[in-house]
Amino acid sequence: MSLFALPAIFLSILAGLLSDHWGPFKTGVISLILVIIGTLIFAVSSTLLYAGLGRVIAGVGAATISIVAAQILSQWFRGRELGTAMGIYNTAMPVGTIICFTTFGGLGESLG
Repeated sequence: MSLFALPAIFLSILAGLLSDHWGPFKTGVISLILVIIGTLIFAVSSTLLYAGLGRVIAGVGAATISIVAAQILSQWFRGRELGTAMGIYNTAMPVGTIICFTTFGGLGESLG
């Protein structure tokens, strides 16, 4: 999980610059492709090196998606609606984390 999260620390400013240069749609599509490629590498990896490489690539894509999503929200919503939209956006991460941590262990155990 650290290999997935570390790119966000080092690449967030670069991701914002790329999104300003290429636009949020193109940057978002490239980011989604990186997440898919990284996840596929991780899924088929047979060594720790390839598993780590897949997590880093997926982490780069995911970090960029989080930057692009906030940028798109700020462009779509103006005035009073922006606060509500950002509140909902920032609620998704902790809620998703709590749901995953409380349910996926039991789900994995039940599926073997």
